[in-house]
Amino acid sequence: MRKVIILAACLTLSACAQFQSSTRPSDSPGSLAAMWSAHIKQLENLEQWGLTGRIGSRTTYRANSASIQWQQDAEHFKIHLSGPFGQGSLTAEGTSKFITLHSATTGKITSNNPQQLLDEQLGWVFPLSKAKNWVIGNPGKPRHDLEKYTLDDNGRMKLFTDSGWEINYHNYRKTGNIALPHKVVLKHRGTKIVIIIKSWKT
Repeated sequence: MRKVIILAACLTLSACAQFQSSTRPSDSPGSLAAMWSAHIKQLENLEQWGLTGRIGSRTTYRANSASIQWQQDAEHFKIHLSGPFGQGSLTAEGTSKFITLHSATTGKITSNNPQQLLDEQLGWVFPLSKAKNWVIGNPGKPRHDLEKYTLDDNGRMKLFTDSGWEINYHNYRKTGNIALPHKVVLKHRGTKIVIIIKSWKT
C-alpha cells in the first residue's frame, strides 16, 4: 500500500512539472515571443522610413497597378503613384486628419477626410491610417488583441487579421539592423492589395 501511495505521489509531481514547463515557453530567451518582443520594439522606434516598389489592387470589377514611392515621417506621409490606371501620376500628402492630393486629372484637392478622398480617387479601399504600421510589419496593437496572428520562425509577423483585414508578410530582409518585409498582401472582403518593395530606406 505504501508503495502505491509513493508511486501515485511521484506521478502527480511529474504531471505538475510537465504542466508548468508547458506554460512557460514564452519566457525562454530563444522563444518566438521573446524574438517578437525585441522585433516590435525596433518597429515602434522606426518613425522615419521610405520605400520604393510596385503596388497592385484587385477588386471584383477591376485590377490596377502602379509604381509607388512612400515617405513616412511620424504621422506625416507622402505617397507618390506613377501610372495608376494608365492616367499619369498621383501624389497624396498629409496626415490621418488632413490630405492634399495632386493628380493629372483632378489637379489639387484637399480634404479633412483623407480616407474618403483617397478611396474615391483610387477606386478601391486603402487602409490609410493603419497602413503606415502594417506595411513595416507592425500590427499597431499588442498581438494578443488581434483577431488572429502567426509569427514566423524568427519571431516576426507572418500573418494577422484585424478590423476585417488580413495581412500577410513575405521575404523579410535586413535594412540596417532591422528586418523589413519585401512583399505585403492585404485582403479585405473583395479587395486584395499587393505591395512589392524593391528597396527600403530607414
